[in-house]
Amino acid sequence: MAHPPGYGDLSGKSLLGYAHGAAGIADVLLDLYEATGASAYEETAREAAGWITRQAIRCLDDLSGIAWPIAEGGRAHPPFWCHGATGIGRMLLHTRRLGLEPDPTETLRRACRSVALGARWSGPTLCHGLAGNAEFLWDAGLALDDEDLLAQARGLIGILPAFAVDSPDGRAWISEVPRQITPDYLVGYAGIPVVLLRMVRPRRRYRLSREGFRYRAVP
Repeated sequence: MAHPPGYGDLSGKSLLGYAHGAAGIADVLLDLYEATGASAYEETAREAAGWITRQAIRCLDDLSGIAWPIAEGGRAHPPFWCHGATGIGRMLLHTRRLGLEPDPTETLRRACRSVALGARWSGPTLCHGLAGNAEFLWDAGLALDDEDLLAQARGLIGILPAFAVDSPDGRAWISEVPRQITPDYLVGYAGIPVVLLRMVRPRRRYRLSREGFRYRAVP
């Protein structure tokens, strides 16, 4: 389905990613399926996941990774949460957990490789930066019981100090624009400490999820 008029550059395009497209919608449908058991949600989510997966594009120098375009038929986009392999990978993690695909693990691992290696040049934020990519690799590593993915997540976190800004009020990180500092959750510094806390306490759930909102810490 294409975006309707009124959404600027997004209008008229069929988007694949998590923040603005089919992957995020499919993830919500998977939540609805978990909550209700209604087959209509499952079937629609399956169709969306299949449509997205078929548009994967090989990437990295050795073609061991996969990427996705922002919109159907476009060129490969860097691996981020908003558009690209990070957000789509989250949907694939959910699909895998529910056992709704025969074996999405190979696609998921290729997405993880792209996330680990394909955007180390990016800024620090959750939406399209190191923190968001590290958190996805952390969740993928836990789901796949893969220590290498956990190490790669820590490696991306290790780059964050290059973007830190210290003041008498504490530490922050630059945001989307160099020298701009804003406390936004996705495109500012507020989301970064959340990821750091998850590194310290791995049982913390990914916050932007049904599982995360339901979670209560055990004393």
